[in-house]
Amino acid sequence: MIVRSCKHQSGFGLIEVLVALLIIAIGTISSAQMLVTGIQDAQNTYHQSQANLLLSEMIDRMRSNPQGVADNAYLNLSTRDATNPGCSVGCSAKQQAELDMYAWSAHFQSHTDDSGYIPTLPADDDGSPAYGVITAGANDTYLLTVTWADLVAGKSSVEVVTSRFHP
Repeated sequence: MIVRSCKHQSGFGLIEVLVALLIIAIGTISSAQMLVTGIQDAQNTYHQSQANLLLSEMIDRMRSNPQGVADNAYLNLSTRDATNPGCSVGCSAKQQAELDMYAWSAHFQSHTDDSGYIPTLPADDDGSPAYGVITAGANDTYLLTVTWADLVAGKSSVEVVTSRFHP
């Protein structure tokens, strides 16, 4: 008769250790993905708040030039083609509107050769800067729009924030 001894094993086997490592790896990868998504969402929210601040700034500039608003001097202006009218004091209402647009455009693109310039909002994939536009809205209102490129769910997306100004 053969007597077998059943010794009770203690400790972990290789399979248990590998399963535990797999579970830890899956948890770590999931946490990292949530972290990246959270950072992207925070960045998107920051860009949207910056766009709203830029819109508020331009509306304040328009409120301080009621004659320019009444003369439609702000109508169809864009930061893409804003130029300095060459006046800083004693500007006409139209010149003040052009100066306001030029100053507003400094948030979107550099007016100098400053290599350290960082725009308020990110540029498109092709390097085109974000931009602001003022157009006519319904019922004698102005429609102010800010457009920029952003990452949404890991993909490049064109983002737009719009505000209406009724003089």
